[in-house]
Amino acid sequence: MSMQQMYSFSKYKSETKEDWFNIANQENFLCINAKDEMLLEKYSDVNLVIYKEEVAGRKTPVGIFVSNGFRYKIKGFIKVLDATFGGLFILKKYLEKTWEIKYYFYHKVVLDYFLKQLNVDFIDLMYSPLVAIEKPGFSYISNPTPYAYVNNNSIVYMDLEGDFIQNIKSTPRYEIRKGLKYLDANIVLNSDNKNIIEHFLYLDEYKAKKIAISQFSRDYFDELLASKFYKALVCIDKISLKPLSGIIYSIDGRMANYIYNSSTHEGKKCHSNKALLFLAMDESKSLGAKYFILGTGYVESGNMLSVTTFKRSMSSNEVGCNIYRSPISLRGKLYTSLLLFRKRTNAEQR
Repeated sequence: MSMQQMYSFSKYKSETKEDWFNIANQENFLCINAKDEMLLEKYSDVNLVIYKEEVAGRKTPVGIFVSNGFRYKIKGFIKVLDATFGGLFILKKYLEKTWEIKYYFYHKVVLDYFLKQLNVDFIDLMYSPLVAIEKPGFSYISNPTPYAYVNNNSIVYMDLEGDFIQNIKSTPRYEIRKGLKYLDANIVLNSDNKNIIEHFLYLDEYKAKKIAISQFSRDYFDELLASKFYKALVCIDKISLKPLSGIIYSIDGRMANYIYNSSTHEGKKCHSNKALLFLAMDESKSLGAKYFILGTGYVESGNMLSVTTFKRSMSSNEVGCNIYRSPISLRGKLYTSLLLFRKRTNAEQR
């Protein structure tokens, strides 16, 4: 039996659900995208269980590939498989077979399935924050392709141990205290409020105009808040009843994740945004989270600089967590060549 015949794969579906969660529940570094059944069903074509073929037709699950569906570049010309906080995860007792499994995965899944059947041009991978924090060497396993160009990046997070708020500078600590007083004097809603999505749509429209980005759809907020993993807080002005700040975050085991935040000018001025984030961190800690992930530490887009600055002001730690971009089609490789040439030209002109 050749190496490629020793393994097989299957999409996430009702028949493979038990195998998927047998692995997911043993794997210490997975994120919510590997555990939320709604997301797994939505992107079932690209969430895969890897099997080792045994005698008499039996097969044993040895790993899973986690992803978040597709994104598109250049008005749909380039199709990207988004594996942010995902990638390949192999059961501990099969780690000695990592090279075999990755060899199979690259040839039969990446080249024969992703490229030839799904017409994927790129795979974008950023491995799990827990891998970056606790087991950075595992990044080799997560990346399913032998070739990629690397965007240097990092993860900023708050270590929730002890009196964690003392880990940040005095200015944001003062702003949090001021913001908490403002929350006490106004209204704070949580995920259970039936109008909370309307408030997020209002805040998102303000944010999109402010930093010149696209708005999220109602479906985006509906999907998030329908999941048991996500929570939300919104500060409402008690007089106008208009939303001032809102945050969506997730909690799963020892990791909580900052998902979305938006504030009006008034919300930022009274620091309700930082106060809500503190409350989210505090609740996450009380539910057993060890880390509160705030996101990437480096963003190239100038209009996102204020967002990155905000995240850094509320974080205590930073670790390397690069983005691996693997072109797998000829079109993807040509696009990569042009992109890297443009980046080099821009760098030389600075």
